Amino acid sequence: MNTVLLPAELETAARELEASPDYRVLRRLVPRNIVHRPLRAGERTAVVLDVETTGLDAAVDEVIELGMVALAYDRNDRITDVIGDFSSFNEPSRKIPADVSEMTGITDAMVKGHRIDASAVERFVADAGILLAHNAVFDRAFVTHLSPVFETKAWSCTATEIEWKARRSTSKPSAHRVSSTSTTLAPRRARAGTRGGPSRSFPTSRRSS
Repeated sequence: MNTVLLPAELETAARELEASPDYRVLRRLVPRNIVHRPLRAGERTAVVLDVETTGLDAAVDEVIELGMVALAYDRNDRITDVIGDFSSFNEPSRKIPADVSEMTGITDAMVKGHRIDASAVERFVADAGILLAHNAVFDRAFVTHLSPVFETKAWSCTATEIEWKARRSTSKPSAHRVSSTSTTLAPRRARAGTRGGPSRSFPTSRRSS
């Protein structure tokens, strides 16, 4: 006969497993709600971004999707709220390679007629004191083609600036999940830049006429 545990019992069992060096517990991600509000005293803005592209060479390949999430964080680098998001497809000048569509799930039909609005992008990141990406060298090379604003910002790479081995020995959430569950702005350069103002949400994309 199978025993069904109640939620409270499951949490107790998970905590007991986490206390053991022999187990690691993976918890379901619970996305944070976006809170549209001005920054409180002592808070600053960070933007986490990610791109999907037609290939790996920023000199010849193009962005087909840009996603960004704005976070408010305090003097202790604790994330206080998700305060804005931005998402847009972008139709490239040539067809998306089949292997890219297979990997990303993005097709020519999905991006057709869409253009990333550079002005909206610039407004979204204007107040950010730090930009974060999981492979910042890659993402930065592509987004600077979208707008020069990305060349003026401080960047931090969550792939190289976080001690992943040390974090795997604890139950703390990983930094690449900051937009949904994490509470700490983990990269070491998180205090770079100037204090920002409130961020806002923008339309997901702009269709060309």
